[in-house]
Amino acid sequence: MPFKRALTYSLVINLFFLALCLLFGDLKFGAIDDYFMAARLTGALGTDYNPHLIFVNAIYGYALLPLYHLFPAIGWYYIGEMFSVFLSFTVIGFILLQRCGEHWGAILAALFTALFASDFYLVVQFTQCASILSAAGMLLFAYGIISQDCHAPNGARNDVWGNIQALAPFILGVALMLWGSVMRWQAFLMGLPFFCLGLLFILRECWSAKWHVIAGLAILFAGAFSMHAFDQKIYQSPAYEAFNKFQSPRVILGDKNNYNKNAVYEDAEELGLSGKDFHLLTEWIFYDTKVLQLIV
Repeated sequence: MPFKRALTYSLVINLFFLALCLLFGDLKFGAIDDYFMAARLTGALGTDYNPHLIFVNAIYGYALLPLYHLFPAIGWYYIGEMFSVFLSFTVIGFILLQRCGEHWGAILAALFTALFASDFYLVVQFTQCASILSAAGMLLFAYGIISQDCHAPNGARNDVWGNIQALAPFILGVALMLWGSVMRWQAFLMGLPFFCLGLLFILRECWSAKWHVIAGLAILFAGAFSMHAFDQKIYQSPAYEAFNKFQSPRVILGDKNNYNKNAVYEDAEELGLSGKDFHLLTEWIFYDTKVLQLIV
C-alpha cells in the first residue's frame, strides 16, 4: 500500500475515534498521580513551575516548560499525553495498513483503535502512555527491519526519498521508545523482553539491516539509561531527603492494603492522631510544599 495513502487512512481512523471521544466522552486523567504531576508542573501547589514530576522523568517536564511560559493557561501536560496516544495509534494503524493491505489493514486498524480508544483517550494516564509509546516504537523499529528492501524498487536505493523512508522507521521507532521510557521507566523495561524476543524471530532480516539495528539499539539503550540516570540524580539532592524518607512508608500505607487497619487506628490514637488523619494519609499524596509539611 502506498506510504501516503496508508498514513492518510491511519490518521483519518484515529481522528474519527478521537472526535467521538471528545464529543461524547467524559475525558479525565486515569490516575490521581497525573492530576498532582500536572499541578506540580504548573506551580499550582505553592511552587513555581516545577518540572520534577516524581513518577514521570523530569525531561518531560523540562520539554513542556517553554510551552507553559508562552501559553500558561493551557494544560500542556494533558495535551502531551493525549498527543502521545494519538501518535502511537496512528503509527500502529499505519503498520497494519502497510503489512495487511488496504482492505484488511483498514479493518484491523479501525478495530484496534475502536477497542482501545476509550481506555486511552477517555482516561489517559502516564503508565498507559508509556506502554503504548513503547509498543508503537518497538513495532515501528521491527517494521523498518523487515521492510528494508521495499522502499526503493529496481535497485534505486540512492534516491533521497528512498533513504528517508528506509531510515524513518528506525529514527521514529527509537524516538517513541525513548518517549515511553520518559513517561514510565518500569513500563518501558517490561516491554524490552518482548521486543528482544520479537527481534529473534526476524534475526535474518536483522542481519541484513545490521548497521541500522546496531545503531538504533545503541542510541536507544544509551539514551534511555542516560535519561533515567539524570532523573534519579535529581532526587538524590538534599532538597529531596525528607521526601525520600517519607515516600517509602507512604507507599506502604497508601498504595498497599496488606496491613491490619484496626491496629493502625489504635497506633494512630496512641500518637494523638485520629482515623481521619490515617484516611488522609492513605488517600492523598503530599506534593504541596507549603500547605502540607512533613510531621517529624
